[in-house]
Amino acid sequence: MKLEGEQVLLRLHLSNFARWHTAPVYEAVLNKARKLHLAGATVLSGMYGYVERGHILGERSRLFQIERPVVVEIVDREEALRELLAAIEPMLAGHAARITMERAHVVHYRGGEGAPS
Repeated sequence: MKLEGEQVLLRLHLSNFARWHTAPVYEAVLNKARKLHLAGATVLSGMYGYVERGHILGERSRLFQIERPVVVEIVDREEALRELLAAIEPMLAGHAARITMERAHVVHYRGGEGAPS
């Protein structure tokens, strides 16, 4: 089954070191999106980048824990994403984060009826 339509793509850019209580912020955002029954979310870990403070995040061979850029991507209805943003605002306080939202043409393939075996 193929579903197609217009939705909104939310991208949240932050550091993997950003914490909410004892968990990484990206994990807390993913869990909140799941609790709000959003369509799905993906966390992407970058190899190299920088945040607003300007220092480089990425490979440093002599360090065990490396600060890296992380992007959380979520596609859903704009209203659902705005509800998520309101819910995660306290998680972002005190962290360098950048959020973008843009319209996206989404093609979603689902298994089930008519799917080849």
